[in-house]
Amino acid sequence: MDENLKHWFTGFEKAIAQMKQQERESLFSECGKNCADRWVLNIYRDLFGKVNGDLDIFFAAINNAEGVRGEVIEPGKKYNLYFEKCFCGMHNEGYLNSPFLCECSRQSVLYVFKTLLPEKNFGVELCSTVLQGGDECKLTITMN
Repeated sequence: MDENLKHWFTGFEKAIAQMKQQERESLFSECGKNCADRWVLNIYRDLFGKVNGDLDIFFAAINNAEGVRGEVIEPGKKYNLYFEKCFCGMHNEGYLNSPFLCECSRQSVLYVFKTLLPEKNFGVELCSTVLQGGDECKLTITMN
């Protein structure tokens, strides 16, 4: 780990803690898009195609992915997405530990589902995260 980078990110964590939620959303929406475009969007897009765009089947099928599981709460409308650990490289490399970083994950999930179903409106709520002290990350996705 680069100690200079770690030191820089300490200041970054302090700055994001002082931001308003809307400011964090704006910052992390771009970060979340970049992260999703490099990795998870392709995985989810492939699965989405295999289930012919059916979100209920998608959230059942995602249980086959390592470290991820889905749950249908209200068919066609509300779902839970769980991650058994934090998959963020910035955290796993030891640079960031702030729970405010989880806004990036929320924005990433929001971006993915807006990309998969651009004609629909989605909301994503962070219910619990590893960085908040939880055993896993839980996001609730609602299609309006």
